[in-house]
Amino acid sequence: MSLEILYEDKYIITVLKKAGMPVQSDKSGDTPLTGLVSEYCKAPCHIITRLDRPVGGVALFAKDSKTAALLTQMIRENKADKIYIAILCGSPMCGGHIEDYIFKNASTNTSKIVNKGNIGAKRAALDYDIIESCRDKTLVRIYLETGRHHQIRVQFAHMGYPLYGDTKYNKAFKHKRNVLSALFAEELRFIHPVTGERICVKADNKDITELFEKLKENNI
Repeated sequence: MSLEILYEDKYIITVLKKAGMPVQSDKSGDTPLTGLVSEYCKAPCHIITRLDRPVGGVALFAKDSKTAALLTQMIRENKADKIYIAILCGSPMCGGHIEDYIFKNASTNTSKIVNKGNIGAKRAALDYDIIESCRDKTLVRIYLETGRHHQIRVQFAHMGYPLYGDTKYNKAFKHKRNVLSALFAEELRFIHPVTGERICVKADNKDITELFEKLKENNI
């Protein structure tokens, strides 16, 4: 299986994760992205940005444990700009800021919006802009402030605008198979924790934009 490298140096590597590929080994037995990257680097690599299986886009790895610790702290402190593109079902009037509290249920691998005071609740925040709307579908760009479990999918579903193709949080797709969520991690910006260089890695989002055009053309 081929590996598309977006940026690489002595300490880090960013690659394009394909939608539907697991980041780490799971019960499916499918080849995980971590395995491919470690094989390419000929040494174990550490995943820093954990994209959900249905989501494609920029994935960041560290080549050693020291760099991994620095990058993990950077992500935890929200010092990286994580930008996504997505298709929503529904037509919000305008973009804006969303802030909620999310609780992760590890036993079901799902998350939900809860009150701030709930035990285990974590703050989740993002901003989004509307790129284009057509009938009941909307193409949006999302600027993720925090990185909670299933955050984008959960927050927009809670607003009443679930992601197109999301089989966990969009009732219209609950029982459908071989469907991928229309969400893509298109850009990652951060300061290199070792060299101090400003890094900006961007992936081609054509899969999402082409899907949106198809939905428009077919009046879906």
